[in-house]
Amino acid sequence: MSLPSSGTLQWPPRPEMSPDLLSVVFEKVGALDVLCATQAVCPTWRRVSLQPQLWRSIDMRNPWQPWDLMDSDEFDLERMARNAIDRADGNLVEISFEYFGTDDLIKYVSERFLFLSLQFI
Repeated sequence: MSLPSSGTLQWPPRPEMSPDLLSVVFEKVGALDVLCATQAVCPTWRRVSLQPQLWRSIDMRNPWQPWDLMDSDEFDLERMARNAIDRADGNLVEISFEYFGTDDLIKYVSERFLFLSLQFI
Protein backbone atom coordinates (compact mmCIF):
# COMPACT_ATOMS: atom_id res chain seq x y z
CA MET A 1 0.00 0.00 0.00
CA SER A 2 1.57 3.27 -1.02
CA LEU A 3 1.05 6.70 0.42
CA PRO A 4 -0.47 9.13 -2.05
CA SER A 5 0.78 12.69 -2.22
CA SER A 6 -1.92 13.73 0.27
CA GLY A 7 -0.18 11.62 2.93
CA THR A 8 -3.20 9.47 3.80
CA LEU A 9 -3.51 5.74 3.31
CA GLN A 10 -5.81 4.59 0.55
CA TRP A 11 -7.33 1.17 1.17
CA PRO A 12 -8.24 -0.99 -1.79
CA PRO A 13 -11.96 -1.30 -2.49
CA ARG A 14 -13.66 -4.20 -0.71
CA PRO A 15 -16.79 -6.01 -1.76
CA GLU A 16 -19.91 -5.18 0.24
CA MET A 17 -21.64 -7.96 2.16
CA SER A 18 -25.27 -8.37 1.28
CA PRO A 19 -27.76 -7.16 3.91
CA ASP A 20 -29.09 -10.73 4.24
CA LEU A 21 -25.63 -12.06 5.05
CA LEU A 22 -24.99 -9.21 7.48
CA SER A 23 -28.27 -10.04 9.26
CA VAL A 24 -27.11 -13.62 9.77
CA VAL A 25 -23.77 -12.38 11.14
CA PHE A 26 -25.52 -9.91 13.46
CA GLU A 27 -27.80 -12.65 14.80
CA LYS A 28 -24.71 -14.68 15.70
CA VAL A 29 -22.98 -11.67 17.28
CA GLY A 30 -25.94 -10.98 19.56
CA ALA A 31 -28.03 -8.03 20.66
CA LEU A 32 -25.58 -6.55 23.15
CA ASP A 33 -22.73 -6.38 20.66
CA VAL A 34 -24.95 -5.02 17.89
CA LEU A 35 -26.28 -2.30 20.21
CA CYS A 36 -22.85 -1.47 21.67
CA ALA A 37 -20.61 -1.55 18.62
CA THR A 38 -21.61 -3.29 15.41
CA GLN A 39 -24.23 -0.73 14.40
CA ALA A 40 -21.61 2.03 14.53
CA VAL A 41 -19.23 0.51 11.95
CA CYS A 42 -20.72 2.18 8.87
CA PRO A 43 -24.05 3.40 7.46
CA THR A 44 -24.78 0.03 5.81
CA TRP A 45 -24.28 -1.87 9.07
CA ARG A 46 -26.44 0.69 10.91
CA ARG A 47 -29.22 0.26 8.34
CA VAL A 48 -29.09 -3.54 8.67
CA SER A 49 -29.08 -3.28 12.48
CA LEU A 50 -32.41 -1.44 12.33
CA GLN A 51 -34.27 -4.16 10.40
CA PRO A 52 -37.15 -5.50 12.56
CA GLN A 53 -36.61 -9.15 11.57
CA LEU A 54 -33.17 -9.02 13.24
CA TRP A 55 -34.90 -8.31 16.56
CA ARG A 56 -37.50 -11.12 16.58
CA SER A 57 -35.45 -12.95 19.20
CA ILE A 58 -33.51 -10.74 21.62
CA ASP A 59 -30.96 -12.39 23.88
CA MET A 60 -29.49 -9.87 26.29
CA ARG A 61 -28.15 -12.38 28.75
CA ASN A 62 -24.78 -11.00 29.63
CA PRO A 63 -22.00 -13.28 28.36
CA TRP A 64 -19.55 -11.26 30.42
CA GLN A 65 -19.44 -11.13 34.18
CA PRO A 66 -22.49 -9.25 35.49
CA TRP A 67 -20.39 -6.60 37.19
CA ASP A 68 -18.67 -5.70 33.91
CA LEU A 69 -21.68 -3.72 32.70
CA MET A 70 -23.85 -3.23 35.77
CA ASP A 71 -21.80 -0.46 37.37
CA SER A 72 -20.81 1.23 34.15
CA ASP A 73 -22.19 4.67 33.33
CA GLU A 74 -21.43 3.90 29.69
CA PHE A 75 -24.02 1.12 29.39
CA ASP A 76 -27.65 1.55 30.40
CA LEU A 77 -28.84 -2.02 29.84
CA GLU A 78 -32.48 -1.21 30.47
CA ARG A 79 -32.41 1.58 27.88
CA MET A 80 -30.62 -0.76 25.46
CA ALA A 81 -33.29 -3.43 26.03
CA ARG A 82 -36.06 -0.92 25.29
CA ASN A 83 -34.21 0.13 22.14
CA ALA A 84 -33.98 -3.51 21.00
CA ILE A 85 -37.68 -4.08 21.80
CA ASP A 86 -38.64 -0.99 19.79
CA ARG A 87 -36.54 -2.19 16.86
CA ALA A 88 -38.57 -5.42 16.76
CA ASP A 89 -41.48 -3.24 15.62
CA GLY A 90 -44.15 -5.70 16.73
CA ASN A 91 -42.26 -8.82 15.59
CA LEU A 92 -40.77 -9.86 18.95
CA VAL A 93 -41.14 -13.58 19.60
CA GLU A 94 -38.63 -14.09 22.42
CA ILE A 95 -36.61 -11.96 24.81
CA SER A 96 -34.07 -13.01 27.44
CA PHE A 97 -32.15 -10.87 29.90
CA GLU A 98 -30.33 -11.46 33.16
CA TYR A 99 -28.61 -9.43 35.88
CA PHE A 100 -30.78 -6.43 35.07
CA GLY A 101 -34.40 -5.60 34.43
CA THR A 102 -37.01 -3.87 36.49
CA ASP A 103 -40.74 -4.28 36.80
CA ASP A 104 -41.01 -1.32 34.43
CA LEU A 105 -39.06 -3.21 31.75
CA ILE A 106 -41.27 -6.28 32.10
CA LYS A 107 -44.34 -4.03 31.86
CA TYR A 108 -42.81 -2.35 28.77
CA VAL A 109 -42.46 -5.75 27.08
CA SER A 110 -45.90 -7.00 28.10
CA GLU A 111 -47.71 -3.87 26.90
CA ARG A 112 -46.17 -4.10 23.45
CA PHE A 113 -46.33 -7.84 22.94
CA LEU A 114 -49.50 -9.20 24.50
CA PHE A 115 -49.06 -12.66 22.97
CA LEU A 116 -45.69 -13.34 24.64
CA SER A 117 -45.56 -15.68 27.58
CA LEU A 118 -43.21 -14.69 30.38
CA GLN A 119 -40.99 -17.25 32.04
CA PHE A 120 -39.03 -16.29 35.12
CA ILE A 121 -36.01 -18.46 35.73
